[in-house]
Amino acid sequence: MTPFALPCSADQVIDLNHAATLICEATGVQIVDLRGRSRAKDVARARKALAIIAVDHLEFPVADVAQFIQKRPGSVSRWLETPRGSFDRPELVSRTLSLMNDLNPT
Repeated sequence: MTPFALPCSADQVIDLNHAATLICEATGVQIVDLRGRSRAKDVARARKALAIIAVDHLEFPVADVAQFIQKRPGSVSRWLETPRGSFDRPELVSRTLSLMNDLNPT
């Protein structure tokens, strides 16, 4: 298992890189942008999406997400504390997690 991985079932693992890749594909942002200094709205939205999915739903520690995207843990925590808009919709999160499980290589 990689340092940034979480078992989802007996034969599947979703890691942060895979989660970030799927979120980047959905938002049109590059992983390098997530790790960069950009404050553009689309990049900020993608970072927040990754934080919410990774911490709240995949149960990664905030520190691991922060290290993966090269940000401070306090920044990731702040993204999680701000209003989430559509990320509070259970059907959206469920669909995203289902997609991640379906596309995850075993």
